[in-house]
Amino acid sequence: MDRGVLTIEVGLSCNNHCAFCFQLALRKMSACKPDLDTEEVKRRIKAAKDEGFAEVNFTGGEPTIRKDIFELVKFAREQRFSKVTITTNGRMLAYRGFLKKLVESGLTGLSVSLHSCRKDVQDALTGVRGSFEQTVAGLEVASSFGAKWLDISTITLIVPQNLDHLGDTLALAEEMGVLLHICQPFAVSPHNIMVARQYLLDMETIVQALKEAAKKGLTRGGRIKPYNIPPCLLEDMKENIELQTYRLKTFKSFEPELLGKAGKAPKGQFFRRESCASCAYLCPGFRTEHVPQDEVASDIIAGIGRTSSRSDCKELTLAGLAFLMPAQLMRVLQCAKSKAPTVRILYSGFGLSSTEEFLEAAISCGVDEVCFVLPPPSIRPEELKALLPRFAEKVKQDLMTYPARNNSTAPSLMVSLPLLWDNFFDFSADALLDLCKLLVRRKGKRVYFFVPDYLDDEPPPNYEMILRTVLSRAPDLKQKLEELGVAPMLVVAPGKGEGRFEEALSSVFCTIRLDDCLVEHSFAKIV
Repeated sequence: MDRGVLTIEVGLSCNNHCAFCFQLALRKMSACKPDLDTEEVKRRIKAAKDEGFAEVNFTGGEPTIRKDIFELVKFAREQRFSKVTITTNGRMLAYRGFLKKLVESGLTGLSVSLHSCRKDVQDALTGVRGSFEQTVAGLEVASSFGAKWLDISTITLIVPQNLDHLGDTLALAEEMGVLLHICQPFAVSPHNIMVARQYLLDMETIVQALKEAAKKGLTRGGRIKPYNIPPCLLEDMKENIELQTYRLKTFKSFEPELLGKAGKAPKGQFFRRESCASCAYLCPGFRTEHVPQDEVASDIIAGIGRTSSRSDCKELTLAGLAFLMPAQLMRVLQCAKSKAPTVRILYSGFGLSSTEEFLEAAISCGVDEVCFVLPPPSIRPEELKALLPRFAEKVKQDLMTYPARNNSTAPSLMVSLPLLWDNFFDFSADALLDLCKLLVRRKGKRVYFFVPDYLDDEPPPNYEMILRTVLSRAPDLKQKLEELGVAPMLVVAPGKGEGRFEEALSSVFCTIRLDDCLVEHSFAKIV
């Protein structure tokens, strides 16, 4: 059976340095292998064929900078895929001989990233001066081959930096003979959330920009292929749209084997309305960061109502506020304060509201505590170090700007206790103590420790060693925190009994459960 398109990530190496790219942090890590070797990519190509995929696409990183790219394309065609395509920044395509050899090897299509028609904007987004000229030259060379040899599309990320000239960008592509434009909003991942504030847009803004771009940019009869944008929002521009089939699957470079099914939305990344169940369109729903603001706020407020209705509810803990803009954030916090005498917010430091706006809303609404959360380990062992260093710096910056004049809204910290002595991380107990000194100067008095769940059935290989280390060093850390005037608390995981870490550490730290006061809503796991 034809399962659609399998995209194979061939590695991390890239000749661009896009600040919004989720792989950027990983490329800086010595623990991450930059690229798959030739034989491993071929094994994955064979797996794609065995699994019944009709088409294969290479992505990266940047596939065109691989020395074996011609060999891989030829090998894929020999497996009799109907289409063999490459997703690329297009810079290498500027060399006509290079692209000619790709076509001779069996390449049938290209998707080229063109984020702006303006040199300064494209170069700023890609982080490489001169990349705009090379990409445009690459598109011109590719178009000269004609539709008989190559299917060409552009990929344009819809971000604040190109919003005012999105139509002009599509028009530029059409002038070069490209008539299919994949347009998609910025998507948040654990590895780009530190820069999310610079690139996130709400869905209302995205849809309006797309409609205006279609009127201005489709000068030669081209079509827009929206990705991660529900087609039901684009009903009035059907003649300009090619629907995304979502019969797609990506073979991640870190995955040893092909997992999951084509077209299956990753758990927790999408939000579906009740009406989605009867919708005729094939679509995973809204990405959580793009759900309309009033729906996000209403969903959270409904959760506040359910939690506060419990007879023993004396406080509320709110998570998942990252994708609220200031007006809706105020609406949610005002509701929370009207329902419970004490309100605590878990804040990860990113979102549609800036940190300044977030803190101003919390203080003006009388929130009792803003807890700055440092994230738990990633699910990918080789990526663990990618998360913490910049998060610690961000929390430090946030605490430094925390209004010292404020006496009613106290800051606090939440951090994974085991990572303080885990060599995978560049964050230590000493670094935490430094943060706590700043916390105290901002009238903060609490640190919450938690033990993250590992997603594998089996614990990591260094589990026992970490457990022994934590147990031996936790008492000393507790003493140092208390000397600073900070009360350390151990959070018992919501909905679970005490695990081995929690059971062992409960004799060292006072424990706190968030089960009863944690507001449950559709976005609660997106801290």
